Amino acid sequence: MSHDAWRVQEADYPASGSTEERLRFLLRYAVLAPSSHNSQPWRFHITDGRIDLYADPRRRLPIADPEDRELTISCGAALCHLRLAMRYFGQAATVEPAPDPENPDLLASVTPAGPHAPDDTDRALFRAITRRFTHRGAFQDTSVPPALRHMMQALVEREGAGLECLSRPESKAQVAQMVAEADRHQGGDPPFRRELAEWMRTGWSRRKDGLHARALGVGR
Repeated sequence: MSHDAWRVQEADYPASGSTEERLRFLLRYAVLAPSSHNSQPWRFHITDGRIDLYADPRRRLPIADPEDRELTISCGAALCHLRLAMRYFGQAATVEPAPDPENPDLLASVTPAGPHAPDDTDRALFRAITRRFTHRGAFQDTSVPPALRHMMQALVEREGAGLECLSRPESKAQVAQMVAEADRHQGGDPPFRRELAEWMRTGWSRRKDGLHARALGVGR
C-alpha cells in the first residue's frame, strides 16, 4: 500500500513560490484528514488566490450516511487541516462557509488573510497531522490525563463545538451498549454490508482510499 501522501515534508514548503504553489502544498496536509470509510469525499479548486472546498457526491455513502452528515463532517476535518497548515506556515485565513446557495456542493471558500505567528498549540497540532492514523483494535487500558482532556475541550470549543469526556463506568457502559446495538442493526442490513464491502481494501490493494486491512488490525 502506498503511503506517498503521508511523506510530505514541511521543509519542502515553497515559501518563495507563487500563491498557487503555496496553496497546492498546503492541500497536501488537508487531504490527510480522517473521513468516514476513508472515503475522502472532498474536492479542492484553487482560483483567484483562494481555495474552494467542494463535497464530492461520487464518494457518498447513501446507505451508511443517507443525509450526508458524515460526508460534511469529513470535509470539515479537511478544512480544519488546511487552516491549521496555513497557520503553521505563517498564514492567516478567512473562511466563508457555503458561499453559493445555488451550489450546495461548495462548502467553503478559504482565502489567505495576511501573516500569522504560529503558537505552541498550532505547532503541536500541525505535527500531529502526519502522525494520525486509524486503528480499530482495542485501546490501552489507561486514562487520558486531565490536562490533555481539558486541552482537547478548549480546542473543540474554539471551533464552536463541544466535547464530552465520559468518565463514569455506567456512562461508558450505556454508550457501549448503544454502539453494539447499532452494529447489530447495521450488520443485519444487506445493503449496508454491500456498501461496506465496496470500501474494503486488502493489504495489497493499490487504492489509497477505503478501509485497509492494516487499519482493521488484520492481515498486512
